[in-house]
Amino acid sequence: MMAGHAASTREPFTSISQVALSRIRRRLQRGRNQTWYSGLAEDDRDSARNYGRRLVSLVSEYLAKGSRRAELLDEARDILHDYGALLFRDGLSLRDVLEGFTFFRKRLDEAAREEAQKNDLSADEVLEMWEHLSNLADQELLSVAESYDEAAMATLARR
Repeated sequence: MMAGHAASTREPFTSISQVALSRIRRRLQRGRNQTWYSGLAEDDRDSARNYGRRLVSLVSEYLAKGSRRAELLDEARDILHDYGALLFRDGLSLRDVLEGFTFFRKRLDEAAREEAQKNDLSADEVLEMWEHLSNLADQELLSVAESYDEAAMATLARR
């Protein structure tokens, strides 16, 4: 029973990314009050979309693959580091960067909540999922802030 139950907990993790991507696309198409997105240079929007897609798909992998979590966390940090540098180059304020981050985090939280309810996860399973999601989000946030600081310092040093 336990082995079968553990296998079933992996199923919602694979669909969290798909649900979140759908929510993100809908919100971006509405385009309301998303200065962090509209502030991107047109050429950089494709890069930003690719970063975003990979980050969202990485969430499901991160939740489902305990043995690869450290590797996936490193990848997420690298992506957010590059993303932060791109946003800085495009002149977005730190507030805009954080607004964009929270936009994505909220969609992931909504998707995770929906999938937990749909799959009737136990309280322990939900708690474990939230712990992993929070850890990933915290590390991503620190990485984007670090890259933003590095870019700002490099700009100051050139002056």
